[in-house]
Amino acid sequence: MHWRTRLWGVLVSLLLLTPTVAQENPPAEKPAFPSLEAAVKALGDDEFSVRQRASAYVWKVGNPALPLLEQAVKSTDPEVRLRGNLILRNLRLGITPDSPIELQIMVSQFYDGDRNARLRVINDLRQKGAFTTLFGLLKLETDAASKQLYFNSLQADIQRLAPQMIAANDWSILEQCFELGKSTDVGRSQYVAFLSLRDQLPAELKKAEAEFAKNPADANAAILLAAMLRARGNGAQALQVATAAKTPTQLFVQGLAREQKSWEQLLGTYSTKSDVPRAELYRLGMRASCYRLLGKKEQAEETLQAVFAAAPGDDIWYAAKIALLNDRPADALKLLTDSGLRPMAFELLVQQQRHDEALKLVGVTDETEFDAAWLSSLSGDKAVRTSRTVDRFSFAVTIAAELRLLGKQKQYAALREFLETTASVDDSRGAYWLALARLERAPGRQKEHLKILSRAAAPNLAAVMSAAFTGKRLQKAQLWWETLNADGRWQEMDDHLFGVAVALMPKTFERFVTADWPAIAKQAKTLANDPANTAAQRGRLHVLLAEAWAARDNRADAETHFEAAILADPASAEAYGDWLFTGERWSDAAAQYGRAVAANQGNPLTWFLQGTSLIRSGDEAAGRKLLQTANLMCLDSPSRYQLAFALQERGLRDEAREQWQLLQKTGNPEDQYVTITNQHLGNIIAEKEPLAAADHWEQLRFHVLKPTTNLTEQSGYLDIAHSLHRTRARGLISKEDRSPADTEAAFALLALCEQLQPGEIKLVEEFFPLLNKQGLTKEADKVFEDCFALYHSQTKQYPDSANIHNQAAWVAAICARRLDEALVLSERAVKLAPENPSYTDTLAEVHFARGNRELALEWARKAAALDPGSKFYEDRLQAFAKREFPQR
Repeated sequence: MHWRTRLWGVLVSLLLLTPTVAQENPPAEKPAFPSLEAAVKALGDDEFSVRQRASAYVWKVGNPALPLLEQAVKSTDPEVRLRGNLILRNLRLGITPDSPIELQIMVSQFYDGDRNARLRVINDLRQKGAFTTLFGLLKLETDAASKQLYFNSLQADIQRLAPQMIAANDWSILEQCFELGKSTDVGRSQYVAFLSLRDQLPAELKKAEAEFAKNPADANAAILLAAMLRARGNGAQALQVATAAKTPTQLFVQGLAREQKSWEQLLGTYSTKSDVPRAELYRLGMRASCYRLLGKKEQAEETLQAVFAAAPGDDIWYAAKIALLNDRPADALKLLTDSGLRPMAFELLVQQQRHDEALKLVGVTDETEFDAAWLSSLSGDKAVRTSRTVDRFSFAVTIAAELRLLGKQKQYAALREFLETTASVDDSRGAYWLALARLERAPGRQKEHLKILSRAAAPNLAAVMSAAFTGKRLQKAQLWWETLNADGRWQEMDDHLFGVAVALMPKTFERFVTADWPAIAKQAKTLANDPANTAAQRGRLHVLLAEAWAARDNRADAETHFEAAILADPASAEAYGDWLFTGERWSDAAAQYGRAVAANQGNPLTWFLQGTSLIRSGDEAAGRKLLQTANLMCLDSPSRYQLAFALQERGLRDEAREQWQLLQKTGNPEDQYVTITNQHLGNIIAEKEPLAAADHWEQLRFHVLKPTTNLTEQSGYLDIAHSLHRTRARGLISKEDRSPADTEAAFALLALCEQLQPGEIKLVEEFFPLLNKQGLTKEADKVFEDCFALYHSQTKQYPDSANIHNQAAWVAAICARRLDEALVLSERAVKLAPENPSYTDTLAEVHFARGNRELALEWARKAAALDPGSKFYEDRLQAFAKREFPQR
């Protein structure tokens, strides 16, 4: 510890304890200070006792003494300066003579302690609500890393205190907090968000500009000004300011350059070679991406070749990922194949419609015998680093799925039998059965899917539940499982899983599996009303029952259980509010969200939903105030991201978009939540703003390029690329002032899409009608013919593939071309896989394209019946009744 820090701690302790001693042993004579000015002057008196009495007097006066103390600290008398500084600091810390001695001791401990001791003091002060003292202490911290750590510890308080401050119209604590934290990465973005939400950004921006003009060498001033300019929508000037700083923050500058599509500048920030192999690969990958976006093909090629050459033998996957993210699937495939990463190479070949090559890669022919030797051969001959673990068994299941898709039923059956035998003999962890369940994940195969999963439930229940139920349903499924545990009727694993599925998703499962719903509901109701359970448990069970009855369109029982839930546990009101909101009962929803707010004031989502409900019910003023509260509770990036995501899940796309956009303007540009937001914004605006959406997805690719960021499914790398280029091409073709250069660029992008993912039907769905509308009929016909020819040729190669026949038929139907062939192809697909609703729906589309509405409706009803509860097929059925026939 620095000696000055120790000295200040001793002096503060002395001053803090002096008034207490003075009260116990009062001086014989009262201090004769005719005025405050006289008392301040007496701080330098020759007699110690007078100086002590003067110090006590001025300290007791408190804040009115601040102006005189600020002059005193400039005195030529060192005693006056010392005492003035100590009193001034105490007052700024909120320490008065009447403050508890415990608080005074904490201040002393902060001065005397190391980083950990100071963090303990901060937490103690937080618990006591002594924020003035806390902020005063933190202002004195000079170490940047410590200040960041201390500021991070305050995040929970911002959400907790925001509602109280808004209600009291008292912003002092938040303002002090951000004044303290605005020199840190986290605090700076929160400060800018705070200013934006309170309409104070223009005024504070002027101050920041003046501060930067006075001291352009101050990196903190430069970055703060840049952050404010960015929030105001002036990203170009923000980048200029951040770059001009004497000691610029590299990551911040890189983020701004990326956002501004300043590829040349971004390229320059990655000019220094790294000695760490993976960091060097990343640097080269970033440079290759910049060259690609600059249109410098030769430099991009040279840099990618450097990537491939530099990749260590155990890190080939990362080099392949860089190739995929730079639209080079052929290079990625070569790397994966040469290195023995056959699972990844196999998936890439399948995604590119190169099925024969994929099967050859894994040694599958019509004569292959599937046995232990074949399974062992799937292993690579050396260890490699990958983004995920693909064991031999899971890889074999993927191969089985490909055989079934290609209609190779004999081989598929043989491989599946071998895999099931293997799983039956040795699957102590349930991993084999979990992998096999993927083969039954399809509409109409619900019972088979659950039965296979049930075989893995005993050793690996958590994984089984995650495989069967996703998203918000997972937690509810776990609660249903626990509910059925209490009754012996559901002890068999498959019966248990059937019961959970029917309780949670009746329209999806009731037709396919047998479960006694009345008995299940009775069991849950008994537990929900059992006083031996906690209030929270009873509330959750009533909500579970309410949602189950709502899924069965039984509104009366649903409402009964929601009412019981909030009586048991007021926190259940959020779920009740969600149900009422879905039913557009705005006032009732607002009331329930209000209950949820009262039960937990730290949840910004319920504040936001209550505000939205009030606005929709007609109470605009009250609703807007609640929205402001929610927004101010989400100043940090994770909280705003979670709020936006929750709103999007509830179908509030416009409200979610506002949150995503605010996060992008105010969050740190290299923050992972800010960069991932590009995916959501692109998805939301793609239909109406295709060029902007493509820009967002390009930004997302930079995020995915990082060594530590990987997609869950390998197919996602080409999916992003195809969506990005296809959407940009659509934006170029759709421009009102489209130039010949725009048209040329659009068709170059379409050619690239075909190279990345041949036969991607979304391209036909989007561009066949668009090109015809734009008068580019020859080009539209080519889009159709290329895709149809691919699948039609594959039907000859794989005559028993229902999927390929269906793809060819669908392409013809949506383009109203070659409809006689389409009918034959579609009927063949339905004959091969009569339980698949997608194939049945295609046959409905073919009949409709041929002008036969009656047959279209007949087959559409069959599709809806094959996947009960599916809104998609119900909507399709309604559309066939109303749509106009296509032009042929």
